[in-house]
Amino acid sequence: MTPLEILNLFSFGESGEEKLDILLSLSTELPSMKTEYLIESNKTKNCESDNHLCYNVEEKKYYADSNSMLVKGILYILLCYENFTFEENRDTRLSTIDTYISSTGLLEILSPQRLRGLEEFVKIIKSRAVSTETEYICRN
Repeated sequence: MTPLEILNLFSFGESGEEKLDILLSLSTELPSMKTEYLIESNKTKNCESDNHLCYNVEEKKYYADSNSMLVKGILYILLCYENFTFEENRDTRLSTIDTYISSTGLLEILSPQRLRGLEEFVKIIKSRAVSTETEYICRN
């Protein structure tokens, strides 16, 4: 699914409940993370749910998983954006991800805990884009 298709889906959700239903339906689209990536070093920090996020350097692609369906939906929309726009200019990607997220309308309806998780995921993606750090690199 493209970022534009995701934004179009959320534009049909008029209420917070409808947007959460969309998020839950998207959660089923998140591919399962390889078992070997479900390790402590790929766990995200500052999140209440059990979440994993890592970047495969060779494939130039993120992988993610969570034990929460809502978080899986959040991860799906983020990874669709990042994996779809990867070939674009890094500065453009970094400057537009916040607008993309805001355009979904999720910032107005997510709980403070889920917002902190979303912010943590975005922080990881942004730092990965500008860094040569090895944190959150897929490894087993």
